[in-house]
Formats: sequence, C-alpha cells, structure tokens
Amino acid sequence: MDIEPKMVDAPDAIELDEVKGEIEFRDVWFSYIPGEWVLQGVSFHVDPRETVAFVGPPAPAKAPSSPSSAATMSSRGARS
Repeated sequence: MDIEPKMVDAPDAIELDEVKGEIEFRDVWFSYIPGEWVLQGVSFHVDPRETVAFVGPPAPAKAPSSPSSAATMSSRGARS
C-alpha cells in the first residue's frame, strides 16, 4: 500500500520472531470514559500460533473532546 501507517513501532521496539507461549485474559473490564464500560468481565485464552480479532460496531465519527483522553482498563481481582 502507498499509505503511511498512523501508528508505527517505537524505534527501540523488539521484533517478536516466534511466539512460544499462550495469552490469557481473565475478567477484563475496559472503558474509554470512566464508568461507561464497553467490556465487562471478558475472559479469553489464546493458544500459541492462534490469531484472534476483536470486531465491534464502528466508532462514532467524532474525535474525543480531549486529545489527552485515555482508555481505562481494570483487572478487578486479576491474577498475575
């Protein structure tokens, strides 16, 4: 494609050559606006070499009112 990506890796980013492990999320809560949860208690497991995509409705066309707006994640009782 002839389009430059809007997001690029950090100059010191490490290339992930081979994934050997698994990923597990337990009871994930996520919001863009405090108290307005878009994910509530989501849990999932990804095996090595498995690809997962999360697809939802399109976001509103309006940009956030503040460029410093940040998403909020909560690991309510999550285990490490």
